[in-house]
Amino acid sequence: HTIRCVSDSVPVTFEIVEGPQGLTVDSQGRVTWQAPTGIVGRVPVSVEVTNPSGQRTLHRLVIKLGGGQE
Repeated sequence: HTIRCVSDSVPVTFEIVEGPQGLTVDSQGRVTWQAPTGIVGRVPVSVEVTNPSGQRTLHRLVIKLGGGQE
């Protein structure tokens, strides 16, 4: 997943606020995670995006793991 951000102030920074162990976000907003095998369910993720002037926003997503119906 890549977080796309439009800001007049660059560069923006990305920081994981909530997520599983091993989740990363790079300077381009690419969120990556190698999910362990056998996990089923929904994993909430929150990433804070901040521009140089200090304005912030929270980007939230849910990673759905496993097959079948919930």
